[in-house]
Amino acid sequence: MKGGEIGYAKRAVVGAGARILFYPTLLYNVIRYKVEPRHFRWWDQIDQYIILGAVPFPKDVLRLKKLGVTSVVTLNEPFETLVPTTLYREHGMEHLVIPTRDYLFSPSVVDISRAVEFIHENASSKRTTYVHCKAGRGRSTTVVLCYLCRLTTNK
Repeated sequence: MKGGEIGYAKRAVVGAGARILFYPTLLYNVIRYKVEPRHFRWWDQIDQYIILGAVPFPKDVLRLKKLGVTSVVTLNEPFETLVPTTLYREHGMEHLVIPTRDYLFSPSVVDISRAVEFIHENASSKRTTYVHCKAGRGRSTTVVLCYLCRLTTNK
């Protein structure tokens, strides 16, 4: 196998594994949230205009709106996305979708730049953005950290 074929095979294997593991790991996160709500929160306020968290369920959209969220960045593959863009729009929220494979992959530099710019535009207009992946620990954290680096670099 050549390098490109190995990379493709790796992506395919990880993609299949991510599909298989999605619901068991989501269930684990939900149970942990229910059992240890003080130590395992579904989302956290990072600063005045960013909330970082796990994949929202449709029932969470209204809760996010009450927290002042006006835009959402989704860093999930389509099979991981539980809230359709139409539901966010019905609640007056903008929705940026950046499909990103879980586990061994992070968003591309281009995708990170798109997300950081989206968050920055919202924060500059005093709007709050909810940034999420499945658990709120990998893909979404990468984007939020990049945004915070940009924010501190601009000061």
